[in-house]
Amino acid sequence: MNYAHPGVVHSVMVDGAFVMRDRKVLTVDEPALLAEAQAVTEAVWRRMVEANADIAPPRGEMPFLDA
Repeated sequence: MNYAHPGVVHSVMVDGAFVMRDRKVLTVDEPALLAEAQAVTEAVWRRMVEANADIAPPRGEMPFLDA
């Protein structure tokens, strides 16, 4: 077993196939995943703020709540 900081990992192979190469994940559509995660985050914050008027959202850090 070896250990290294994740930042030094350059490429990863599983069963002879690259799953990450040149620090790019090849097995998922990363931009689509990030867009979906952002949409879910925004929806959760909106619901939480609407349901809990006493919660002050962090203004400026989440521009989608400032509208």
